[in-house]
Amino acid sequence: MASTASTLGQELRAWFGRAVVVARGADDVRDGAERALAAGDPTAALGLARELLERVPGSPVGLLLAADAAEAAWLDEFAARYLAELAERVPWQPEVWLRLGLARLRVQGDAPEAREALGRAAAADDTPLVRGWAVAALADLDLAQGDPARAAAWLARVPPEQTTPELEARRALAALELGDVEGAREAAKALPPAATLDGAGALLAGRLLSAAGGDATEALLRAYILEAPGAARALALSASSLPPAGRARVARVLRASDDETALVRAALAIADGDRGAARAALAAAAGQGDVDAARTLLTLATQDGDGAGLRRAVEALEGPGAPAAERRGPGAPAAERSGQGAPAAERAIARALEALEGGAPGEALDALDGAAEHPWAVELRRQIVGRWAPPDAPLALPEVLGELRRAARALEDTAALVAAEALAVEGERPLRVAIVGEFNAGKSTFLNALLGAELAPMGVVPVTACPHHVVYSPDPFARVVTSTGHDRVVAPERLKATLDEVRRAGARALRVTVGQPLERLRHFELLDTPGFNAPDAEHAAAARSVLAEAHVALWLLDATQPLKESERRVLGELAKGKLPVQALVNKIDRLEPGALPRVEAYVASALAEVGLASLVPPVAFSARRALDARVGRGDELAGSRWAEVEALVERLLVGAAPGLKDRALGRRAASMLEPLLALAESLATVELRALRAEAAAGAAWHEAALALERRAGAAPKPFERALDEPRRRLRDDLAPLVEGAGAGAVRAYAVGRVVQRLAAPLAEGLVASLPSLAPLQRDALAALGPAVSAALHGLVQGLAQPSAVLEVPLSLLYDTVRTPAARALRAGPPGKAGKPVGAPLVSRLKPLYEALGARAPRLSAGGLAPGEGESLR
Repeated sequence: MASTASTLGQELRAWFGRAVVVARGADDVRDGAERALAAGDPTAALGLARELLERVPGSPVGLLLAADAAEAAWLDEFAARYLAELAERVPWQPEVWLRLGLARLRVQGDAPEAREALGRAAAADDTPLVRGWAVAALADLDLAQGDPARAAAWLARVPPEQTTPELEARRALAALELGDVEGAREAAKALPPAATLDGAGALLAGRLLSAAGGDATEALLRAYILEAPGAARALALSASSLPPAGRARVARVLRASDDETALVRAALAIADGDRGAARAALAAAAGQGDVDAARTLLTLATQDGDGAGLRRAVEALEGPGAPAAERRGPGAPAAERSGQGAPAAERAIARALEALEGGAPGEALDALDGAAEHPWAVELRRQIVGRWAPPDAPLALPEVLGELRRAARALEDTAALVAAEALAVEGERPLRVAIVGEFNAGKSTFLNALLGAELAPMGVVPVTACPHHVVYSPDPFARVVTSTGHDRVVAPERLKATLDEVRRAGARALRVTVGQPLERLRHFELLDTPGFNAPDAEHAAAARSVLAEAHVALWLLDATQPLKESERRVLGELAKGKLPVQALVNKIDRLEPGALPRVEAYVASALAEVGLASLVPPVAFSARRALDARVGRGDELAGSRWAEVEALVERLLVGAAPGLKDRALGRRAASMLEPLLALAESLATVELRALRAEAAAGAAWHEAALALERRAGAAPKPFERALDEPRRRLRDDLAPLVEGAGAGAVRAYAVGRVVQRLAAPLAEGLVASLPSLAPLQRDALAALGPAVSAALHGLVQGLAQPSAVLEVPLSLLYDTVRTPAARALRAGPPGKAGKPVGAPLVSRLKPLYEALGARAPRLSAGGLAPGEGESLR
């Protein structure tokens, strides 16, 4: 860029020679300094420039000559100081900002101050040459820092008609870094053929070939031999994709080069097929502060899934002395990045890996919130939640509930939070078994036979009008929840009479809970439901509500008319709902001799037709005969085939209860998770719009700040119009004041009235003169108000009489508030979007929802783990 500085220096001196009047008597000093520069004597030129500054302090010409001389003498630190002062004097000159940015780069490297100056130069729409140089410098910085998206954003500032081969080469490199091979090829089309002959062109060609899967051997080796910056790194990253002959040739060249840098050793190791050795070499160099090695290791470790290598690279880029990636300068075209040199996603993944190593998967998920949809982060999330919801092992309910609670709190969904707590309680309770079927299928008789006591009311009409919940209790009881809100607690033998009393009183029994000290109720609870085809529609609705809370269903079929069309319809719904179902065939005592095999075959084929697989083949029995025998009314227990029922209950509802309940809890969690995920996705969309709006507002404020900084001199017309009426009113306000009378009080009143009348119109005039702020007027006025008021107050306090402000030219008023207003705009608009909540939640909830869903298909196909069903046959 030396020619850049020289050219700009000549142009600026010519401009200042025309526009700036040097104090009388200093022309000879200026001429002498320019002659010394032309003669190649920067030391003499610097001395004369300093003499000029002593005669005329702050002279722009003197500062420019001093900066030119210091640069020519390789005194970059002095050049940067002179250019910084010059930029304060003439902030509207983009050439000064460009030279200041380049000088700061030479002195400080990639520092925020250098980026700030280059950013101002890059905003120079009316000087394409300056903008192109500034954009190229900023793009180079971002490419070197591993931020191609930001580099591409800078390059997008230059319209296609003003582009240059140098800018197109950078566009191609940025596109490559972003994985846009087609975009890189398109940008490379604008390069002349000669560009591929130098090191940078060869490097670009090699990377393009490598990305496209072609043989990049020749191009990459040429770039390396010509010492193109980044060639060794490109070789290290591309060597494994070269053909065998190409890798062998790379190895020969690298061995012959005697280059022992870590990047070359890594490239050689990869060419030899040892990526592990390459990562080890890079890790050793990264530990010694080699930034290029650390960045290359970061890429290779990410490609290879090497957690230790990734953490080592991040540590090297994050540690003391690491290159700062914090680049907050005016003109930033993308969101500001914070932190040190490693990209945010890789930093988050490194923290997650460390947490996993320490046995803290929850902390790992928290860390991965900062990695968005990085492929490694996605895979890590799947691994973590996959351990919580494995397809063939018990559900880790506390961890799953923790994620549900976290999401519910973040989304402020109180109902979901309550549901999560209810699920936690459910996890501590026994298996919940629903006894379902059509009315008169013998459900209550079956329940009574199972318990050995007549606890549920029975009859030939649908007498079970509400669900009956039978649970373990040390002492027998029956509780009736009524529609009047007055519950009844009675002895179990009084249950039927109590239900009749509630009905006669004009109320309805909503739910019945029966407690019995039966040992088997420690393993499972029973839910007796109304019939699905009862005349009262409320009965069917109550039956469906019971199914929603059951872990498994026992469907009773009437052997005399099994699987009618109405039953098929409901069983089809159960198949879709994935609730495990065990089919039972009751009332075999009513069949003709020899009819049972035909009934069993029909039931099996009908269940297959509706897509429902019974947990084990249906068991046929007579609940009435079994109940009679158990309560002492008969001795037909053997003929009832009840022993098969007891065996099924013992093996299924006791032995397989943990697996059935586990899968039911997984289904419950998935059903709770689905609306939370939908809500998070909706919130993510809203937040994305807000972030985009905020980014657009930031760009508009930045554009307005640049316009104010460049617009010196006459006040714009909208500014003048905004002050017409306020100035007239102020004149009327100050007219009664008598100069000198009560001087202190009068002056304080006058100053206050000036600020009161003019501050707001001044801010409004500024905003009106800046088109980019039109849609953001309210926020802009709120931000500019304090700055304008302070500047106006300072101006009035400096006047002999506050009323003199009425005689101040509008151009001076404009210049007085212009700079502080620009400074306020540079601070950016108020952040309203806040930290995103929706997108991180979606990233966490989606893999958990998928893991829970992966367990569900097994339920509709049988519901038991392999081998469990066979043990029940």
